[in-house]
Amino acid sequence: MLGLEKALLFADDRVELRGTLAGISVHLGDKRRIAVYFVDKDILKGVHPVVLSIIEFMATTLVDVEKKGRVYTREVLKSITPEVDGKMFSCDIDRLEG
Repeated sequence: MLGLEKALLFADDRVELRGTLAGISVHLGDKRRIAVYFVDKDILKGVHPVVLSIIEFMATTLVDVEKKGRVYTREVLKSITPEVDGKMFSCDIDRLEG
């Protein structure tokens, strides 16, 4: 899901904000469902001070993605899979092209 932070940003009050987060949390542990949420941390921090912490707590895997030039770096900050927990992966777009 792209833009979760925008949905949370437009919540009118804390009740609506909690409702949106609760809607996400009802699916936790459901092995039939895989959800990937892409969020802009900077925007999310402006929604409410604890929202980012709540989402990070609920996530089974947490990946930070950074772009420097044409190189994307992904760092697994948290994972229930020990083999990838703490790993860092980089991808140079120039090496992928033709």
